[in-house]
Amino acid sequence: METVQNRKQGVAVCVEILVSAIFFVGGFAFVYRNFGFHAASVLSLILALPLAAAVRLCSRWPAVRGREFAFLGILFCAAGGGSIFVVRAMYTDGLDQRYAEDLRWAEFERRLRRDPSFCDVQVHLSELKNIHWASGEFDSEADLARLYSLATDCGIKERRLDGPFVHSVTLTVRRQPGK
Repeated sequence: METVQNRKQGVAVCVEILVSAIFFVGGFAFVYRNFGFHAASVLSLILALPLAAAVRLCSRWPAVRGREFAFLGILFCAAGGGSIFVVRAMYTDGLDQRYAEDLRWAEFERRLRRDPSFCDVQVHLSELKNIHWASGEFDSEADLARLYSLATDCGIKERRLDGPFVHSVTLTVRRQPGK
């Protein structure tokens, strides 16, 4: 009788470890896709706690009490609820949109670096407000039009290329000698 119960508890611990590992990987993948690696790694710390506790129980297997299974279940529920609360707060704060904006500007900067006519154009990020803008000079009005087209292709609105200050003009065309 005791051996059958121990087997059932052993299967229960294995199932809890498997479920925890699935939630850990699935949660990491979901958060990484929407919020980036940093947010996913922080959230994985919340989800790793019940996984570590379940592995610890499995290593002490025959000497595990029923009360420890109850605590493990509570820990699973608390970690799951906590991670849902954190992800919901991240959506409320707009971190998913900020991450998408960072990706658009990173793609824009990669494309700028590939084109030699934009070698003097830099992409900036303000420290406090998380505002991106481009500054620099290029040779012709056609380059300016190509820059706006490139920004539009990357999902950046044309007016967002200017700096955060209304009085500053950050993208200029060089004066040609003799004009």
